[in-house]
Amino acid sequence: MKILSIDPGFGDCKVGYLDGLNSRPEYFKHTNTIAKLGPVKNNSNLGISEDDSKHIIEFNGEQYLIGSIANQATNSQVLTIKDYDALKEISPLIIKKYLMKYGEVDHIVVSLSLAYLEKSGDYKNYIVEAFNLDPKKVSLVPQGVGCKIALDKLGFDLNDPSFKVDCTNYLGIDIGFNTIDVIKVIDGVLITQNIQGFPGMGVTKIVNKIYDDLNNTNIPKDIPFSKIKNFLTQGYATIRGETHDLSGQIESRIKEYITELHEFLEKNYKEDLDSIDFLVIFGGGANLIKKYRSNWNQFYKEGFVKIPETGPEYYNALGGLYLPFVKKN
Repeated sequence: MKILSIDPGFGDCKVGYLDGLNSRPEYFKHTNTIAKLGPVKNNSNLGISEDDSKHIIEFNGEQYLIGSIANQATNSQVLTIKDYDALKEISPLIIKKYLMKYGEVDHIVVSLSLAYLEKSGDYKNYIVEAFNLDPKKVSLVPQGVGCKIALDKLGFDLNDPSFKVDCTNYLGIDIGFNTIDVIKVIDGVLITQNIQGFPGMGVTKIVNKIYDDLNNTNIPKDIPFSKIKNFLTQGYATIRGETHDLSGQIESRIKEYITELHEFLEKNYKEDLDSIDFLVIFGGGANLIKKYRSNWNQFYKEGFVKIPETGPEYYNALGGLYLPFVKKN
């Protein structure tokens, strides 16, 4: 059974592929920057090779660049992806990119934040209709829930399946670019009444502050958010050949975010925190704050906050790979 799992996200897009339950999953990510180039053009007479054109995705009569290559497009061509409607519109582009890579698959799984759970029917229908698919071959996995499935299957270290942690009672926080999704697991069982998503609480809070910090520099102010997110992971910005060091501002803003996230959890999940063994953090945000893990020690006992040893940002996409098998059982 060939399964394609896509966690589109507002920052990075995480992709997983599995060719049979007993095979080793393939997973990777690309920055979710998308540039709209304009109407489809016939490149056959322009001397453009197939290798060059493979980066161009055609959909509904328009051509797009997807991923890091789109960062080289002009700012006006880069799409703004900051809400559900924008995420919905670009999702078929990403799916098409990887159907071109892998060919026909038996099942497609797409992650969607719990913050948009009421729109899940609309989201799935849009994908089904875009490719004229059998609805039974398309599934949605709520973000956070996918992390739980992956943690059950793969443990805390994607590179070492033998690395196990007894973690059956925990509050899981999936930090995405725009949203955070919260799940509660008791004795290994997902408590569905406690799952919830919060828009605007993800890494975007850091990016907004970095954007404001740019007002004190000579960096152009019309830079798309998707490009600023790259500054966040790189620690610097290169504009017109000039490199601007942003590492100081970024470190300060990440530490502020950890404090804000702690305050949010104490306000909304105080009783849950009192009754669990661990707080487990997943998502791209987990990867970002991982090096500042010791900052949590000012709030909680050391070891209470856990982050997967490798690839915390991939857990939703990886969980999606095993969802069809979970649903069969």
